[in-house]
Amino acid sequence: MDEQKGRLRRGFVAPVLAELRRRNLAIPKTGPGNKGRREHLAKVVKYLGVSGIQDLHPGQPSLWREQGRAVGA
Repeated sequence: MDEQKGRLRRGFVAPVLAELRRRNLAIPKTGPGNKGRREHLAKVVKYLGVSGIQDLHPGQPSLWREQGRAVGA
């Protein structure tokens, strides 16, 4: 998780999305809790891919604020 967070903060969104998609495909279709895990990962991938995070460039939080984007600590 910390590795993924670090990648996102440095602007490497595509590799994080690829890893999350790979992990989502690796979750078995049946079993206790698997449906919920798949759905949660799908929501995360959708958020990262659709919310415009891919357009962000590392080290430009002031630009992000000007664009009205959320900047987390």
